[in-house]
Amino acid sequence: MSSIDAVRRELRPWTSSYGETRYYIDDWWPLVSDVLEVYARDEWMSPDIKRMKRAKVWFDDSAHIHVSGLKDETVIEIITRNIEDRHFL
Repeated sequence: MSSIDAVRRELRPWTSSYGETRYYIDDWWPLVSDVLEVYARDEWMSPDIKRMKRAKVWFDDSAHIHVSGLKDETVIEIITRNIEDRHFL
């Protein structure tokens, strides 16, 4: 899991009207595109690349990563693990 200090240092917060704070990773696709493109090419039931790119990736105020807009659990896991491994420590 990421450190909330690292998340706060690198990402701008967004706060909803009911007080939830999220730290969106706007440029997440370049961080994981190599892995997702291989997955999409090799797995015939994978979501379309365009659909994957529309996902929203964000951290909550406890530094837990979330992926919104996708239902494929494998893709969500790939995004989550690779964002954690490649960007935040």
